[in-house]
Amino acid sequence: MSRTKTKKETAVFREVYPIQEPYVYAAITKEKETGRIRYEVIEPTLLEEEKEKLKEIKKILMDEIDVSLKEIETREKAEEYLKRKFHEVIRNYKIKIAEEAKDKLLYYIIRDFPGYGKIDPLMKDRLI
Repeated sequence: MSRTKTKKETAVFREVYPIQEPYVYAAITKEKETGRIRYEVIEPTLLEEEKEKLKEIKKILMDEIDVSLKEIETREKAEEYLKRKFHEVIRNYKIKIAEEAKDKLLYYIIRDFPGYGKIDPLMKDRLI
């Protein structure tokens, strides 16, 4: 049985700037080996347990969210509504989440529900 070594390329950060502080940053890097310039999005890192909790909360929210478009006229109102529902779901379903993880999970819920999902940081980047 042969093992393949994976060589991790190193990159040099040329510029890092905030897209949505304190959660999302853009990094412009240059790969040492190839000299290629890359754009990378830096988002909060979730532990496996946090990923499972996020999946569980999203499922509950999908079942429980019941709003009309008249109630949610702006993105800000949608975010406020989701924040309230997020805390309500955690309380009502007795979901145990570390205090420091709540903001990270809430970021992903807002990113994925009224936002654009994985491309949300790109859509918010004023330099793109």
